[in-house]
Amino acid sequence: MVLVHPQSEIRFASRNTFQSITMKFIKNILYLSVVLVFSTAAMPIKTSMPPELTATVEKKWPGSTIVLVSQQPDTDKSTTLYKVVQDKTLIGWAYTRRVLSCRSGGCEGENAMAQESVSHEYFDYFALMSTQYSILEIKVYNYAATHGQEICSKAWLKQFKGYDGSKQLRYGKDIDAISGATISGRAITEDIGNAVGMLRN
Repeated sequence: MVLVHPQSEIRFASRNTFQSITMKFIKNILYLSVVLVFSTAAMPIKTSMPPELTATVEKKWPGSTIVLVSQQPDTDKSTTLYKVVQDKTLIGWAYTRRVLSCRSGGCEGENAMAQESVSHEYFDYFALMSTQYSILEIKVYNYAATHGQEICSKAWLKQFKGYDGSKQLRYGKDIDAISGATISGRAITEDIGNAVGMLRN
């Protein structure tokens, strides 16, 4: 026969109770962490969609819905890709993109745009595309550069309609050069060619 002192039994029971409460607490913390992770993952990504893009999509496809696909706000290009759906069917694509442009007098040489030391300005544009990645609409909606605003012209931007990324665009050949906006014109031409080409592939 083994004799157990009553106080030892109480201490043993208290230790078991404490361990049980601790385990329950840890389980609850883990459960809440998992719920928080899944809740956060399910939340839509917040992004500021340009009002001009919303208006253009609504005009082109009345009653459609714009769905965010991906966003890269921390890159120089600040690219955001959307799909446009109607009755759960994909009817088109849209993207916004930032283009770096050298300041007037700040670019020298063919590779100047890639040099970190070059002083840059920028502008933002969006494009609407068909399901086959052919450009339907394009607009420069935020021009923050000091020169080259001529590329915002609807007449000049019409040249990009129908472009589907099947070949590289050449400024001054496929796309007419524009007086007073050589740097910006070349920059957006190259960017559209690269962006649509990447989406297509």
